[in-house]
Amino acid sequence: MSDTLKPMTGKICMVTGATSGIGAATALALAQQGATTIVVGRNLKRCRQIVNRIKAKTGNSFVEYLLADLEFWGRPLEYWLITDCGI
Repeated sequence: MSDTLKPMTGKICMVTGATSGIGAATALALAQQGATTIVVGRNLKRCRQIVNRIKAKTGNSFVEYLLADLEFWGRPLEYWLITDCGI
């Protein structure tokens, strides 16, 4: 797929829970569309594996991971995602 057919080229996307399931599928789909994709997970080995798998499947070299645990005292951290985008 050429860059002109990749609508997410130039966009940066962070996907939490991206080492398996829906999160992994989402990260793969974003990378296929040309996005710079950041896989967020708790397990270093799994993060590295999914990043390597996504890069191999998509040819997108702009896939990295962020090791993070979003739990706080045994409960998932409630947080707000604030974005600033111009149209």
